[in-house]
Amino acid sequence: MRAAHDMAFATAVDLDIDVVVVSEPNKKIIEGKRWCKDKRQDVAILFHNQKTRIKRLDIGEGMIAIHFQSFVMYCVYCSPNINLDQFKQEIDNIMEKAESQGTEFIIMGDLNVKSPVADPRGEYLTEWLADAENI
Repeated sequence: MRAAHDMAFATAVDLDIDVVVVSEPNKKIIEGKRWCKDKRQDVAILFHNQKTRIKRLDIGEGMIAIHFQSFVMYCVYCSPNINLDQFKQEIDNIMEKAESQGTEFIIMGDLNVKSPVADPRGEYLTEWLADAENI
């Protein structure tokens, strides 16, 4: 896991990437002040470019919302160990937050979903995304 973090950071430096988002981060690496973490430490964000302009951060359980000037980026992690009802509740909460902002948004992260054909989570997420197109 450390090697993956090192590679992500090196790539961010090489490509001058402003924001690095990691799901299931190495807890030792994100202890420093440079990392922004959700309450469960399942999502971590490194603002590589200190000039990156953000309006605010909303930090929750398995979710960080970064409010930029013209959009909000939701960085999300859903554990594969939660049941389907918990998964649906987490997904619905994210969508409610996103819709309530009244601005463009991006939802990214590790939702631990498989193909909708073989997985109830995948089926729910597919339906959820289809509904989101109407927003």
